[in-house]
Amino acid sequence: MVITCFYYLTYPDCDPPDPYYASSEVYVEVAMVAGTTDAFDYTFKLKVGTTKFTETSIASEGSFFSDCVLVVPVFEDSLIKAALERILPQLAKLNGVGE
Repeated sequence: MVITCFYYLTYPDCDPPDPYYASSEVYVEVAMVAGTTDAFDYTFKLKVGTTKFTETSIASEGSFFSDCVLVVPVFEDSLIKAALERILPQLAKLNGVGE
């Protein structure tokens, strides 16, 4: 599986004002073998939040959870992409892909 692209719903055209305190729903487009941003096989959805944002949300609201959560130290594309690549097999399994 290959990530063809991923995008943040909260920050579609810009970076968050504070990359150490940010959260967004993220859509990850995935191809089974090879693909492009226009040609992919699956879309996975998850929530990404920084450690600081997650800790604050849990302390003030009691939760920060959805079906799938990825916590990163800094809201930065290359860091998030690397984390998504590491958890891609688990995302696929959670979504019934490849079974």
